[in-house]
Amino acid sequence: MPRRTFSSLFYVVVVLLAVGSWWLWLHLAPVPPRITGSSQITHDGLVKTNLASDGSNLYFTELSEKSSSISKVATTGGDVSKFQAT
Repeated sequence: MPRRTFSSLFYVVVVLLAVGSWWLWLHLAPVPPRITGSSQITHDGLVKTNLASDGSNLYFTELSEKSSSISKVATTGGDVSKFQAT
């Protein structure tokens, strides 16, 4: 096989592999995240909204029949701490 033919064939194969890889990357759906477990953190029966976390604490708005308050609880669970309004 002449050197020029081999070189041309090599470039054609590289381009085809690149185009095929690009097409697969665009058309294959990413794997959706999945929940692997859960645990109940609070047990007070109040509605929680506006969840946020810093890694060690979970911050949320707690809604009761009379009022709402911003609270936090450790991500490992435990007592809920309310932030005092100033």
